[in-house]
Amino acid sequence: MTTLKPVDSCPSVTELNNVGCLCYPETHYLICDGSSNTLTFTQEYSLKTLVIRNSPNLPFWSEHISEKNHFIVESLIVLQSNENVKMNENFNDLLRLPTKAIKIVTDGRIKTLDLMYMRSDLTSVSVTGVQKLAHGAFTNFNFGDENTLVNLRLRSVGFVPVIENLVLNKLPLKVLEITGSDLKGIVSVVPSKCLPEDEPVVIDLRNNPALTGLSFADLFQNKSTCHYHIDLSDNPNLNPRILVDNFPILQEHGANMFIRIAGVDLVCDCPLINLYKEKLRNNIHSVQCKGEKKKYLDVVASDSDKDKECNPPTTKKPNSS
Repeated sequence: MTTLKPVDSCPSVTELNNVGCLCYPETHYLICDGSSNTLTFTQEYSLKTLVIRNSPNLPFWSEHISEKNHFIVESLIVLQSNENVKMNENFNDLLRLPTKAIKIVTDGRIKTLDLMYMRSDLTSVSVTGVQKLAHGAFTNFNFGDENTLVNLRLRSVGFVPVIENLVLNKLPLKVLEITGSDLKGIVSVVPSKCLPEDEPVVIDLRNNPALTGLSFADLFQNKSTCHYHIDLSDNPNLNPRILVDNFPILQEHGANMFIRIAGVDLVCDCPLINLYKEKLRNNIHSVQCKGEKKKYLDVVASDSDKDKECNPPTTKKPNSS
């Protein structure tokens, strides 16, 4: 077997001309723009990033490259936006290239992609604009300690079948972003490990019209010292009692969370308002209180009349003697 070339090497000019690609050894990028030829390098190469733009011939490389690891990149970026480019249907093979990170951006040109084809050693997956994202055993599955996926970003996608009550168990996540999707019900995330306080796990679930909640309890199921940055904004069907119903978790672990919920009217009862004033002013942001003329929680908490309502003065009973 040939020794793998170092990361700063580029294929020969002849090989590049055959596929219509440009290689930049300074940045370790290989950019292939609009080429219809197949990547069939005869030697082994290792580069930082492969960018494929508007290619009608996806997955763009011959089968032996995936099977024999003849071509390894740290990151694969696929950008498909040109409506005039006719494409084949072998999109799932995009997930099989020996790489640690995959980023696929399309405005609906890639209609179907199945996460079942993901390599188990991927550390980062980002998919934007795929109309039908099949997930199979990817969801409701215990990944185990050997899984390496730390960044998962799914933007403007439609799930097939529609995911209701997503469960992600034992993922070493740093970032979970599912935005602009048809995700339904409650999301449950049980991380396999915690990150330092200055590096919180990011859970971004904005703009999912059918999403109703996030299980706060599951976030702390394995570790009580985890830190999270959570954004549940712009979910019109979010449970308006999500903070009130999770009051015990907020009371115990609220200081470990930064929570943003903009664009949703939430129930703000007296225990929540008092907890916010006493402990969580820097942890809960952009919350509008339902029934308080849509005032923000910080305004409601500082209102003297509301303070009297939530904390009425106690009167001592006169002695009977």
